[in-house]
Amino acid sequence: MSPRFVAALAAAVLVCTAVAAWTAVPSAARGETSCAAHGYTYAGLAQNDAVHGVSATLTAVSAPRVAGGHVAAWVGVGGRGAGPGGTNAWLQAGLAAYPGSGSRLYYELMLPNGRHYVELARGVRPGTRFTVSVLEGAPGTWHVLVDGRAVSPEFAIPVSSSGLPAIVTAESWATATQACNSYAFGFAGAQLIDSDGMWHAFSRPQIIVSSATRITRRSTTGFLASTS
Repeated sequence: MSPRFVAALAAAVLVCTAVAAWTAVPSAARGETSCAAHGYTYAGLAQNDAVHGVSATLTAVSAPRVAGGHVAAWVGVGGRGAGPGGTNAWLQAGLAAYPGSGSRLYYELMLPNGRHYVELARGVRPGTRFTVSVLEGAPGTWHVLVDGRAVSPEFAIPVSSSGLPAIVTAESWATATQACNSYAFGFAGAQLIDSDGMWHAFSRPQIIVSSATRITRRSTTGFLASTS
């Protein structure tokens, strides 16, 4: 599943830079249905500054309904054009669901020479919480943690001179002819490590929504992402 970071996101979604006062992520939400004409839609936040880690606690508040393609909730670094010479480079991890199956926990690495997708668990029930982190160890080397435990090797990710941005988002991918996908994902404790080496809330986030998605029940570190 391909992320669209910052500039690439702007071509497909509406980016709102004003950040409202946020409230806590709920334990339940309505299962509403909507869809875009086709392609990717998102509901989340991004920070374009170079970071050294990003983390959030993810929950499928209700069971996703996936008619085609996929839906997901993830945290990650990098994106399209984030590698040297405008190549694609990212590492993301979170929850994903596909037609006819429940949610699963995964991570995905994209490097200029290809994509590596790993499923960590299947049959994840709605309401199950995972704290997912993508962290830099040695400079330029990244790995994935779930609930504080390393679940991936350390990956050397080549980056451009501007470093890797952070993103915390839900996404849906659909074709133009399929029925709608729907989801409600909770995000809590969203934070990143910036140049001082400390964890902070997103300080200059871009709020990412589209005509088919929404962000509600927002706090300084959390939100509910759902179809609208």
